[in-house]
Amino acid sequence: MRSNRQKLQRKISVVSIIITNQYHGFGVYAFNDQYPANSYTVTLDGMNISDFQKAGLFLVGPGLTIDVDNVTVTGAGPTGIIGQNGFDILNDVEGAVSGCSINDINYTGATWTATGFLVRNCADITLETSLITSCQTSSIYQDAGGLFKFNTISNPVGDGVYVHSTGPSRGNSPANAKLQTSGAEEGTAYTPQGRASITMAVDSCTITGTALTDSWGLTAYGTGPVTMTATGNTITNWDWGLVTYDFGGAAINCTAHNNEIAGNISIGFYSNTTNEQNAENNWWGAASGPANEPYNTCGTGDSVVGNVDFVPWLDNVPGTGNPVTEPVHNT
Repeated sequence: MRSNRQKLQRKISVVSIIITNQYHGFGVYAFNDQYPANSYTVTLDGMNISDFQKAGLFLVGPGLTIDVDNVTVTGAGPTGIIGQNGFDILNDVEGAVSGCSINDINYTGATWTATGFLVRNCADITLETSLITSCQTSSIYQDAGGLFKFNTISNPVGDGVYVHSTGPSRGNSPANAKLQTSGAEEGTAYTPQGRASITMAVDSCTITGTALTDSWGLTAYGTGPVTMTATGNTITNWDWGLVTYDFGGAAINCTAHNNEIAGNISIGFYSNTTNEQNAENNWWGAASGPANEPYNTCGTGDSVVGNVDFVPWLDNVPGTGNPVTEPVHNT
């Protein structure tokens, strides 16, 4: 990069790339190798990126700020050769991605997961007003926080959105994690960065699954501290809709209000944390509230399992429903 602000505004189609298991080959690659002497802003607008090998966009900091708008990334679809990522944003990048479309990112091999929108070791990355379609894992924020707003996830091959903390020190990534991200660093696993805390807001998104067994919709988990708010979202057609999962020693705090958590297969909200999660004022798919043992055994909505405060609930969808507080009739 030769100036402090770079702008690409053109259509790109990278064609005739032979997909192999060599972990390089990107549609767009931006890396600031002059930090801390120089910082850069990269602006990308109106691009079509396809037929790449490893990642549609690989954006690496620190000292890199991104402004990405109206970019379409299309992966190879189901492949057992390489775990692609649509966006791979790594190491203290800051900025926003808006109005983008990420499609067909799906690894069929073992161990790794391909991810539509992957953010690692970044404090503040925004994704808004974007579509993520037909991806294995739609989005992962790993040791990373920010804002996930007005996005739509549809036809996923696996899970929805993960907010994952590896803990307050390096090397604490849980051996029994549900997934392992496949980054662009020559095929090696991500080295945990261990942020002191992760703060994430998920706001006004439609997160729709395909009823796959063991699919999770929106999840905060790991071995380190996570603070997540979920407001005004629709989370539906997953095996488990909303999840907070402590893999050991984590301080996970989720505040979920005015969401529609309904039509999920096994559980609406599952938590294994010792601390209470706040899930008041949500619609669970029934006026009687969520099914819960022992506090709402007459509830016919999506079930709540674990230490979760779900009272009051809404007796209809957010914007229409009213809070229901007392009594809770059990039989």
